[in-house]
Amino acid sequence: RNVSNSFGVNALEVAEAAYQVLSNQVIKATNAMEEMSKVQEFLMESNKLATISVGTLDDAVSATTSVINAFGYSSNEAARINAILFQTIEQGRTRLNEFANSLGRVSVLSS
Repeated sequence: RNVSNSFGVNALEVAEAAYQVLSNQVIKATNAMEEMSKVQEFLMESNKLATISVGTLDDAVSATTSVINAFGYSSNEAARINAILFQTIEQGRTRLNEFANSLGRVSVLSS
């Protein structure tokens, strides 16, 4: 709800993105409270990427989790990963949705 309120994103879209974060198993936590906090932090970072790249939260989560899973990064590195993703999108003259769709397939091969 905090992500939805902070950035004006539909609560259903946030719930779907949270589900994707959890199902992609990028959050490592020792208890439920820590897990919820880390998911919220991850969604906030993903929403920043979505906003600055004129994409959707779903595309940002997809791109970020693809990189984390393919290269073994921690979810704590989401801000750094998203900064790199944004630079790639900006310099590559592509859109987040196009990039996110390709990244999931290619990152597995390149890791």
